[in-house]
Amino acid sequence: MTAVLPMLPDGALPPLRLLLSWVASRGQGPLQLTRVPAGNHVLPDVLRLGGVQTLEVPAAPYIRWEGAGGSRVLLHAPGAVLDDAEPVLHCGALPVAVAAAAGDSAALLSHLELARLQDASAAVGVGSGAAWEWLVAQDWSRLPPAPSLSELAAARADDQEEGLGVWNPLPLARRCLIEFPALGEPAPWSLVDDRGARHPVQLIENERGRRWLVELPLSPLAGTTLRPCEEPAPGAHWEVSPAVIDNGRVRAELDQLGQIVRLCWDGNFADLAGPACAPLDDDLPLTGAARIAVLEEGPVRARLAVRRESPRGELELIYSLHAHEDCLRVQASWTGAQPCWIDHATAQRAADLLLAGEGARWRLAQAAHAWNPPMPPTPGVRWANLADTAGKGLAIAAGRPLVICAEAGHLRVRVSRNASWALAAPQRPRGALSLGQLAEHLTIGGWPLPAGLDVPRPFRLAELGSLTPLWVSRPAGWDGELLLAEQAGARARAWLLPHADPSAGECWQVDARGRLLTPCPLSGDGDGWQLDAAPGQLLLVRWRLSRSGSA
Repeated sequence: MTAVLPMLPDGALPPLRLLLSWVASRGQGPLQLTRVPAGNHVLPDVLRLGGVQTLEVPAAPYIRWEGAGGSRVLLHAPGAVLDDAEPVLHCGALPVAVAAAAGDSAALLSHLELARLQDASAAVGVGSGAAWEWLVAQDWSRLPPAPSLSELAAARADDQEEGLGVWNPLPLARRCLIEFPALGEPAPWSLVDDRGARHPVQLIENERGRRWLVELPLSPLAGTTLRPCEEPAPGAHWEVSPAVIDNGRVRAELDQLGQIVRLCWDGNFADLAGPACAPLDDDLPLTGAARIAVLEEGPVRARLAVRRESPRGELELIYSLHAHEDCLRVQASWTGAQPCWIDHATAQRAADLLLAGEGARWRLAQAAHAWNPPMPPTPGVRWANLADTAGKGLAIAAGRPLVICAEAGHLRVRVSRNASWALAAPQRPRGALSLGQLAEHLTIGGWPLPAGLDVPRPFRLAELGSLTPLWVSRPAGWDGELLLAEQAGARARAWLLPHADPSAGECWQVDARGRLLTPCPLSGDGDGWQLDAAPGQLLLVRWRLSRSGSA
């Protein structure tokens, strides 16, 4: 019997690392797709990486289907009698046959977040990695939730016995925020890292007691120890009140209902035609007054809470700014029986909407049209960009997939219980994280440095551009494996720079079963390997510093 390609309970494609593991576990026989989800243009590339060459879809014609990254599979209806005629070539997505479902994928996503942390820990020599065979074999709709990463991080920080340390669990250079238990009173002015750089400390109080909050830049999978210092450190320029939250880079101004009426990043204003973060219930503005409170006001993080009560439910919005970040984080909680939509009204009534899950982006028309139906709610979205050709508009990125819809310039996020996202500039400045990289950054913050581990600095990634590193792990016999996706539809070239001389090692593009496909050449300087990606391509890359085995 032909295996059926699984979907998430909400109707979206599974995250790519999980989908690749599932496909690789099913052998090389044909697979069947009973529901065609949004973002399906990545499937041929996933299937070919998993060794699958044929996909069956009900009522489908006999075609050769080319995905976003150029891989091709044969597509036909189940039980179809195939003749000797050459199949017609079809490039790009298939028509979507399923919209957002009522299922909840939160439990499965919590297991994937834990698996990401376990694989990253194994990549720096701690633990054996995620239990993929167990996770692939489960009924994804009936999994109990995994422990929260924020709770695990807080517990790990409480257990640190030998000083303070922080680790970046993502294969992405970024600024990491972490909290530690307060080790004394008063809090120090700053914490000093291994390089001697000072970072401001913020004293906060939560359900775990008094904590120190600190943020600092770290390379992929890199870590540092920290020690208290009584000298101040330079920080952001803050302005925080019930009407404004501003870190010197991002400024959001709120009205009396806690909706954003002005928003800018580095002096570039969002092209708003009405309030952003405006809650809708049954397509009408949410009733009830708002209570706005300042929760934190820097120097590391600022937060505002907006609470609104209506006859249909209670809504809480928390706006957060981290020092030096160029995005405004939004966390929404809703208690109503029916979902609440958070509306962002832009002036881009005719612009196309760019969407992406974890793979290549796709484009949808959201302009009002008398003959075409409006865009349906679309699940599995990690980032959305509604802007004109000059980059004026608004972008949304999320650590967990969102349900998105847009029409006539209104970009909306569905909140069934909880949802989190960030509002960002649609045109990313040079040196900033791309929208795909920003979505990955939002998945997990800094992590307490594992006990007994030397401070790791395993590799760097240079000139990523539109390449987004989605996952890192360490297969047996290798020093590391990266899953990367090109998301902008353009050729990309990046550089993998290991911590030691790579001249005696090797780096390969591989498939999901680890079979070697294409060698990656050494850079001209001999300090790393060259990673080339075609437009929309998915890459699995393995490397080791010694050809005889893992270094």
